[in-house]
Amino acid sequence: FAAGGSTSITARIEDQFGHLVSAAAIGTTFTLTAGAGSLSAANTTAANGVATVTLTATVTGIVTVTAAAPGLTTGSVSVTVSRGAPATLTVLDGNNQSGGAGQTLAKALRVKVGDAYGNSVAGLSVSFASVAGGGGVNPATATTDAKGEAQTTATLGGQLGTQQFSAAAAGLAPATFAATAGPGPAARLTLSASPTSFTAGSNTTLTARVEDQFGNLATSATTSIAFAL
Repeated sequence: FAAGGSTSITARIEDQFGHLVSAAAIGTTFTLTAGAGSLSAANTTAANGVATVTLTATVTGIVTVTAAAPGLTTGSVSVTVSRGAPATLTVLDGNNQSGGAGQTLAKALRVKVGDAYGNSVAGLSVSFASVAGGGGVNPATATTDAKGEAQTTATLGGQLGTQQFSAAAAGLAPATFAATAGPGPAARLTLSASPTSFTAGSNTTLTARVEDQFGNLATSATTSIAFAL
């Protein structure tokens, strides 16, 4: 059954030939001997040779229940708890990073898909995208692994300040990542004059700007600039 569900566990009081002892009214103890879950009752009395409890579990895996009664051999049964439907898409790593415009962020953008109880959902397609700032991702689509995780590499766009990336999967609320972009590495030099027209004997101011590839002022640049006619 799926995580969050339940199943009935039934113990039968039998004779040595496996026949139901319908007249038996014997106190029976149920215990979990493997896995995780809860039983509706730990102790119950068999009515007409049969005792039944309900097992509920929210964690995936094998759950084993053992029934015991005075003077009788114990009986055990194992059931498999599978994950539920995809319910959550959460950020694991890569949020709130910073870097230079046009540069790849140091950490991958990583998310996890889980069911309503946090069990990993493998094999689900997750789409990544830049939603603000002009950045990019690679790959744009990834499939969740056995841990329910998927990731991508993000590159900042040319817009300075806050940028945003997203992760989305069918039927789930998207997850978002924020990043801060500063100027990228020095890439070009621009020269301007003010004023651009002046009379003989007067002068103009020449300004050289060191910019990154997007035209943002490369404030960390320490390049020596030579002016020449």
